[in-house]
Amino acid sequence: MFHTVYVSICVTFCALSILFDSILTKIARERAGRVGVYRYFTYSFVITDIVYSISYALTAPYWHSAPGVLVFFAASPLWEYYSLMKISMLVWWMSYVTILLCLASSFLYRYGLLCNTAVLEIFTTPWKTKTFLVSSFALFTVWMTLATQIIFHSEDELREDLQAGLDSAPFHVNFSAVYCLGVNIKRRECVK
Repeated sequence: MFHTVYVSICVTFCALSILFDSILTKIARERAGRVGVYRYFTYSFVITDIVYSISYALTAPYWHSAPGVLVFFAASPLWEYYSLMKISMLVWWMSYVTILLCLASSFLYRYGLLCNTAVLEIFTTPWKTKTFLVSSFALFTVWMTLATQIIFHSEDELREDLQAGLDSAPFHVNFSAVYCLGVNIKRRECVK
């Protein structure tokens, strides 16, 4: 029951996200004169949000935390397709980080409009904008790579802890075969 409701909610929110993002895009296009260059932030946010919603609906990632354990695993009905779940979960994670980048850029732009015109030059000069976006994206990409490869990764001990901590029946997944990202702090040396 839980699994069906959870997956249905993920798909419903994906559809709602696409609907509301389409409405937001239409409003930004109709009021391009009033919105100005800020509409490009809106477009990038809309695209990123749609990618996030689709990848979230594909994987239906479920977050499980217990003392010393933090795990995201694919609870989607497509969990058996390991490569698809791995790609979808990494796209989900990266689009989440990109949404954070969009929010930070939006805040900087509004701060530049209100308080500091020097900050606004980052967004009005094309090469400065590209440099800012590429360097920010590179920073987030490096962080994501480190997080998924060193801190959060799929290991057999983690799967055993997941199997012991959760009953796989409500999720309709096999924890020994499902793609998951997680960390077991008790067994990791990175915390010391």
